[in-house]
Amino acid sequence: MLIVILRVGASTQDAADTTENTRKASRPFFRAAVEEETKAAEEIVGLIEPVTKIYLDLTLSGSKADS
Repeated sequence: MLIVILRVGASTQDAADTTENTRKASRPFFRAAVEEETKAAEEIVGLIEPVTKIYLDLTLSGSKADS
């Protein structure tokens, strides 16, 4: 959600300009957040197969796998 506060008597164009400037300024932060989330997701994906293999190996060998 984007909230823009303007001075009394500001025009519609002032509002549009302020909104666009705010969007442009926030783009680098949004991109950084997306990159950080993507990196975290890739790290999690890398854990799924090894953890599942360990769980299956323990379960199939009769060991307790959920502790």
